[in-house]
Amino acid sequence: EAGDTPAFLRGFLPEATHIRVLDLGCGNGVALAPFRAAGMEVIGVEPDDRARAVAAAQLDAVYPGTAEAPPDSLEEASFDCVRVCHALEHCVDPGRALDRAIRFLRPGGVLMLETPNSDALGFEQQLGAWPWTDIPRHLHFFSARSLQRACEQRGLTVETCDYRGFGRQLTDGWLAAEQRIH
Repeated sequence: EAGDTPAFLRGFLPEATHIRVLDLGCGNGVALAPFRAAGMEVIGVEPDDRARAVAAAQLDAVYPGTAEAPPDSLEEASFDCVRVCHALEHCVDPGRALDRAIRFLRPGGVLMLETPNSDALGFEQQLGAWPWTDIPRHLHFFSARSLQRACEQRGLTVETCDYRGFGRQLTDGWLAAEQRIH
């Protein structure tokens, strides 16, 4: 199974009986609901007060902080999986965020990264009008190659790279609407 799902994660951790997941930049926690429903322990870190309040109802715990500066209360914690999904591109120092995420991984753990793909056809065709450019909130742009290189430089092995794009982004109506908005 491809993607960011409990079944996908279990495929990498077949021997694990109790899986702990940390999401750095968990937003409102909705992406973690399937992991919690599958019996996994889910912890979130989120800088936005309102999103954290919503996430608190869906997660085992949620803390203020960022991927670059997680809370000190998690300093000694380790996790089977650390997710940094649609957070890395918002970081002033994405290298520091990756280093912090890796530090939380237990030996044999899984790091899940997800960012907009700057090699996507929509990015190439639309530039600043592509919705996933999201300037000025997105500070950095990544391709599969640049993320893989960043991980390998930190001693990680990239097991898989999935693309979950939306074909509608390349239709004439969608592109025209995005250009008007831009």
